[in-house]
Amino acid sequence: LTHPEVNYTIDILDYKKSDDAVITTESFLEGKDNVVKWKQDGGWIEWVVDVEQEGLYSLLMEYYPLDGIGHDIEMQIMINDELPFEGAMRISFFRTWKDLTGILTDNRGNELRPKQVEYPVWNQDYFKDKDGYTNLPYSFYFKKGRNTIRLFLTQESLAISQLKIVNQSLSLKYEDMLEH
Repeated sequence: LTHPEVNYTIDILDYKKSDDAVITTESFLEGKDNVVKWKQDGGWIEWVVDVEQEGLYSLLMEYYPLDGIGHDIEMQIMINDELPFEGAMRISFFRTWKDLTGILTDNRGNELRPKQVEYPVWNQDYFKDKDGYTNLPYSFYFKKGRNTIRLFLTQESLAISQLKIVNQSLSLKYEDMLEH
C-alpha cells in the first residue's frame, strides 16, 4: 500500500456522538475558535471523511487537556467500524507540566526534583505507539471514498480543535541530506 501525499482536514464540528458521550462545542477556548469539548464519561465521537486516494495515512490531532486528575489522555480508535490493530486500543496524548520551584535540596545537600504543576496548552500530536517502540506515527488504512473515524475516550477529558489525515515525508532521502 502507498502513503499518498494528500492531507485532509476534518470539520471538527461535523460529528456524530453516542448518547453517553458528554460533548459540547465552544466558540472560543484558550485562543482557538470552534472546538469540541469532551468530558470523560465514556461513549464515542465519530467523523466521516471522503478520501480521494486509498492508502495508509497518519492522524494528527490538536488538543487541549481539560481539568482532570493528571493522567495522560487515553483513547481508542476505530476506522470504518474496525479496530485497525492492537495498538489502536490505547493511544495516549500527554499533558504539559512546568516546574513550580527551582531545584530543591534536602538537609544533606542532595538535589531534589522541582515540584511541578500542570500547564495546559494546545498541543499537536500524532496517533502513535503509547509505549514508544517506534517513533513514527501509526499508519491507518483508508479506502477510497467515505470513511469513518470513531474515537472512544477512556481516560481524562480534552478539547479538540483539529483532526487531520496526513501524509508527509517523515525522513529525507540521502540525496536530499547532501543538499543541507
